[in-house]
Amino acid sequence: MNKRCIVNCGRCRGATGATGATGPAGATGVTGAIGPTGLTGATGATGATGPAGATGVTGATGPTGLTGATGATGATGATGATGAMGLLTEFDQSIDSPTFIMLTPSPTLLTTVVLDIDDITDRVWLTGTVESVVGTFEPVPAYVLLTLEIYRNDPTFTTPIYRANDAVVNSGHVNLNTTTFSFVDVTPTSGTDTYYLTARLTGGDPQTTGAEITRVSFTGAEIEANS
Repeated sequence: MNKRCIVNCGRCRGATGATGATGPAGATGVTGAIGPTGLTGATGATGATGPAGATGVTGATGPTGLTGATGATGATGATGATGAMGLLTEFDQSIDSPTFIMLTPSPTLLTTVVLDIDDITDRVWLTGTVESVVGTFEPVPAYVLLTLEIYRNDPTFTTPIYRANDAVVNSGHVNLNTTTFSFVDVTPTSGTDTYYLTARLTGGDPQTTGAEITRVSFTGAEIEANS
């Protein structure tokens, strides 16, 4: 009978046997605590811009706001240059009707016009109409010679600045004559100028008894000289 080794020593140990089959897995242990968050990685490159979207519908216009306060009035600008004076700068007229002035060989005053001349380079335009009748001893045709004259600032009728001669007639059937004239005084004096219109007889038929002025119109206008 073999003696049993009491002491477990290497000298009497046998060879290692084959590994046995793996036993069943044990139960999963409890999950451990979450570790700290790692460092953030670098930002990736920006992607390409997408296409623009369609424009949206325009919204409704809002209500108009209140009108603001009126601003202060600006300073008045400088006055512009004075414009050129008109052509006619002074005017006077005399219309006497009826007058019934009997004429003689001496100048007889018919009427006057007065103008205030502010520029001696201006001109004075004088116009007039004189109506007359011729008297006779017999109801037969007859005539008289009539002279109209204008004097400037000359009440004694010494030197006329204008003269017009006319023959006025009594036909025996019609006895009405109209004499008109127009004259320009190119040398007026500065200040107040008075123009005297006169008439006188200078001849006629032996059977006439003279002539009488029945109506007079006399006008004067100061006008600018030509530029």
